[in-house]
Amino acid sequence: MYINDQITKMDSQAESLLRKIERQYQDIDEEAAQTPFKVKTRDGNNSLETYLQEFQWDDSKFARNQQMQLLIKELQNRMFRVENELKSKTQQLQENKSLQNQNAGKEGSLVSRDLTEVLKEPMVNSKDFVNTRYVQTLVVIVPKQHISIFMQNYELVSENVIAGSLIVYPYLDKDGAQIMTVKLLKINVGRNNLENPFDTFAQHVRD
Repeated sequence: MYINDQITKMDSQAESLLRKIERQYQDIDEEAAQTPFKVKTRDGNNSLETYLQEFQWDDSKFARNQQMQLLIKELQNRMFRVENELKSKTQQLQENKSLQNQNAGKEGSLVSRDLTEVLKEPMVNSKDFVNTRYVQTLVVIVPKQHISIFMQNYELVSENVIAGSLIVYPYLDKDGAQIMTVKLLKINVGRNNLENPFDTFAQHVRD
């Protein structure tokens, strides 16, 4: 096969793979279709227009002095690895959704349930819960309609919230509410104001 034919075939395969990733992303995030497309690079996130206008070939990844046949092979290998990873993660997602649907169908509302029956291994790791002199782990039950905005803004609702501490568990109740945990510094966190940081988004908070 001539190199031009290989490049044409690879271009078609690459577009097909990108479409698969796009569809999967939109399936996961319902708001993705309305969100401006961003290209993630080492320098940050750029719009597609900016990325194309400022594109520079990365010789550290694909040396221009390398034979074209070797460059094509390396690109094909990378596409193959990405596609396999996409298949693996898609399968994982489907298994989690299946588990969520099973749990939602047979159990009642998370607000009224004994959470020790929900938050257990293998879904939960003992390291997920940290309760020390300075750190408190809170269990937060977020209604379906608030899940996306809560995950995006939980770090901003209180200065006590530890950034990056959110854990989202693959468990939905019959109403679609999801169970999560967040860690807070024990500064001005007492029983009387425990629920205040998250009551805008969360249906229930427990320590």
